Amino acid sequence: MATEAAVAVAFNSIDELLYGICEKLQLGRSDYGFAEDCYKGIGAYLDQHPLLAQYRPEVYPQGSVRLGTTVKPRGRQEYDVDLVCELQLDPSRISNPVAVLDLVQASLASSRAYAPLLERKDRCIRLKYTGRFHLDVLPACPDLAAGGTCVLVPDCEARAWKASNPKGYAKWFEGRCRTSEQAILAKAAALPEAEAVGEKAPLKLVVQLFKRARDIRFANKADLAPRSIILTTLCAIHYTGEMSVADAVGNVLRGVLNSIALASPRRLVVPNPMNNKEDFSESWAESARYMAFLDFVREFGRNWELLQLARGIHNVRAILEKLFGEDVTNAAVEEQIRTFNRAREEQSLGLAGAGILTHVLKPQAVSIPKHTYHGR
Repeated sequence: MATEAAVAVAFNSIDELLYGICEKLQLGRSDYGFAEDCYKGIGAYLDQHPLLAQYRPEVYPQGSVRLGTTVKPRGRQEYDVDLVCELQLDPSRISNPVAVLDLVQASLASSRAYAPLLERKDRCIRLKYTGRFHLDVLPACPDLAAGGTCVLVPDCEARAWKASNPKGYAKWFEGRCRTSEQAILAKAAALPEAEAVGEKAPLKLVVQLFKRARDIRFANKADLAPRSIILTTLCAIHYTGEMSVADAVGNVLRGVLNSIALASPRRLVVPNPMNNKEDFSESWAESARYMAFLDFVREFGRNWELLQLARGIHNVRAILEKLFGEDVTNAAVEEQIRTFNRAREEQSLGLAGAGILTHVLKPQAVSIPKHTYHGR
């Protein structure tokens, strides 16, 4: 019979531990609720502001909050909420795109509530709610030449328009979330409700795990960390509908590593799937950033292979800690151990097949006697 330490992992599989880790990465309801209130306030304010009202502004979320892939920040870091403020302007008639950014900034600066929070960035206006999160407002105009939901955003450094398509990307990502057993419908442009881990499509959990692994790997080198949108896009491209999060992570890693090999000796290019004029990976033109990404994904792949071979809770825990951090890993492992012990106490644990443990006793399952797990 399998040892106690090995059984604890076999009980609900690596998937159960990954779900537990993702639970710990979730934003708290209060934090999410506060961000939602701020988002609604910004939208209402900009919609009615005299400087912008004539351009019929539409404020909608983009990025991790829109996609449901936000990860709780580590330490003193803050999470971000990304918003688009799309103005009905013809960009061809605007000689200086930065003027649009100036217009949105001036609108926010005229508010006593928002003015103290403002920080000008290259492509957006940031409102810093210190100690909680920051909210980035990205001005945009419809890209009339490209059509559809494509937009153009001002870039201060380049003093030019940059192509994008946040709405199209969100719809594409939701489409990629479809599993072999279910389809996840795209949601409206409003800030989505916070999803519990059990309600999320496996792809969203995969993205959260990749982002957490990135945060751990680049804890002391944040300037070299790959952008979240790059990781999200790569995960979505290489996800093939697996219901198992562990299988999905492994397949995504293999897909990314294969794409890197195919791109060599040049760098991998990651365009916006819904607007190929936007290169999410343009920062990789700087070789140090690209090499840092290569080192990260290769190390992730090696550790994932070791995880599949690991036996015993000590070994599994050590690898998960290295990938995702001690705090969330330990919390997930301890919860699985408690669940395992409760099942034993309730005599609802059985063996179904060669060493496979199950919650529900099947006719062919052999009952496992009560026993307190001490193999920590």
